[in-house]
Amino acid sequence: MTVTGVDFVFRPQPTICLLWAFGDQETRLATEAAHERAIERVLEWIERIRHHT
Repeated sequence: MTVTGVDFVFRPQPTICLLWAFGDQETRLATEAAHERAIERVLEWIERIRHHT
């Protein structure tokens, strides 16, 4: 079966959303940065896997 496209949704766990919602500005910025980095790392991993198939 040929796959012509995929759709990914990157959503933090509910506890992380609560941490962001109830945290101060520093906590929110750190949470956002960690989430963005996690997305980057997953996309990098997917790219590496794709090149091996």
